[in-house]
Amino acid sequence: MRDYIKSEQYFDEFIAEDTARILKLTQKVNGGEVRQERIVPVKKGIFRIKLGIIIARYSRGDDIACLRSDFVEIYEEWIMSFFSPDAYNENLKMAESCTNVMVLNRYSCMKIILSI
Repeated sequence: MRDYIKSEQYFDEFIAEDTARILKLTQKVNGGEVRQERIVPVKKGIFRIKLGIIIARYSRGDDIACLRSDFVEIYEEWIMSFFSPDAYNENLKMAESCTNVMVLNRYSCMKIILSI
């Protein structure tokens, strides 16, 4: 465990719940249940959930090599979600509403994962 504030059980439950959220959202996108104008934001949400799982796994104490491998897998998904032409205007809106603390925390975790 790298985090001593929360228990390992907390992270196990958090990861399980978010994994279920990803499956549900992915099924809705693939099944055509998401309106066309909502597809990009939903895919971004899926990416953020996946990144949150990686952060939770880091806090739980998972092996850095595995975390790095999983991060590299979602990297291409991140590029497609955040830098597609359809997402440009949505990204501008998101950047305006994003807090520096959240960006810093996620950046710091990604920096740790990628530097090892």
